[in-house]
Amino acid sequence: MAILKHQILNAGRLLLLFLILIAIISGYLYFNYPVYNFNEPQPFKGGQIFNPYKDLDPVNWKKANFHCHTEQSDGKNSAKEVQHAYKKFGYEFLTISDHFTKTETDELFKDQVKSYEQGFNFGKYHILVFGDYRVSFLDIPFVLTLSHKIQNLKKLAPKSDMLVLAHPDLTLGLRENDMRYLSGYQMIEVPRGANREALIHYDAALSCGHYSSLVGGDDCHNVYSDYEFGRALTFVNVQKNNPNAVYHALLAGKTFAVTLPVFRSPELKLKRNLNLPMIRKLEVRNDSVRFQVTEPAVIKVFGQNGKLRHTTGLADHVMVHLKKDDSYLRFMAIFQDSVILYSNPVVKCKNQTPEIQHLASVNLTLTIFQSFIILSIEGILINIFFILFYHVFRIRKTVLIYKVRYYLPFSSLILLTNFFNYPGNVIKV
Repeated sequence: MAILKHQILNAGRLLLLFLILIAIISGYLYFNYPVYNFNEPQPFKGGQIFNPYKDLDPVNWKKANFHCHTEQSDGKNSAKEVQHAYKKFGYEFLTISDHFTKTETDELFKDQVKSYEQGFNFGKYHILVFGDYRVSFLDIPFVLTLSHKIQNLKKLAPKSDMLVLAHPDLTLGLRENDMRYLSGYQMIEVPRGANREALIHYDAALSCGHYSSLVGGDDCHNVYSDYEFGRALTFVNVQKNNPNAVYHALLAGKTFAVTLPVFRSPELKLKRNLNLPMIRKLEVRNDSVRFQVTEPAVIKVFGQNGKLRHTTGLADHVMVHLKKDDSYLRFMAIFQDSVILYSNPVVKCKNQTPEIQHLASVNLTLTIFQSFIILSIEGILINIFFILFYHVFRIRKTVLIYKVRYYLPFSSLILLTNFFNYPGNVIKV
């Protein structure tokens, strides 16, 4: 019985040792994030109207998917299987965005843009990072504040060509209120599937003057799943099939997103995928906006704060006026088989393009206070860790005490050195 109690006690100590180690590592990660102040955002305003579809050539729409996974991360298929599946369904561009891994495409999709999915936090606040840069593992696993989220975007920006907020409606880590202040991303993802009329996060950002384009992504982990594969995609308006042209079109907003329902049969799904609706034109004349698609649909128009401004019957076009209190207008076409097309918005602006609002600034006082609190907790946890380590592994007590006595000041010096270097680097970002 005594032996059993000792074994249980030792197992408990080992578990506690492991948890304290996790806490020490997490504390160090949190230590590397400053506290930000945020100014209040301003909606789009100005005498000009930005139209991403100006001078659009509807012949140049190309079908693309920028979000899927293979067995290189948490997908169930090989890269070759994934490529064959998307090629069969008529895709001309495919980017495999494995978690923290850049999976290359081969002969089926040559010279594609490169991307990976960043983020390992429990709230699933994930970012698609585009560009041929080294993979960044910057993140913290537990609670993310708005300061943490903006810092991730600030740190990833120099290491990317484009940042996309992934699956905003399917994550606990990104709240509607966050969109009022977040900036530094270029696109936001429409979740797969149909009947997503209310793009809550997108409208929250647009209403506060943060411009971004929409991108449709399967987030597919299994190409043999009807629920995951072929449910959301992006059309890109490009003449040349090369990465630079795709990047230019994505950043210019010459894209639109499409989501699809689960079809009754594979044959019907394939047929529809090979013949999807597209934007024919979006024209702005004075304060009138005309939107036209290639098939009849129920067209809905959304404005400031995501308010539904207008709904048509079954039609292939709509004409609306940009009112004084409308800072933007976006269009959604719902087709008879529940396929949905989402346009990028037209917005008011002072110059030819929307201004980027940088609302975050480092609060140095709170950052210093937070860092010393974390430093104090880290010191206590390190002491507890070594004391438990002694009890579990029966190290000579005299050796342990001397090591702990000198280790705490030494570890504090390392953390403090990192701290005093850090705020300066943050301010430069």
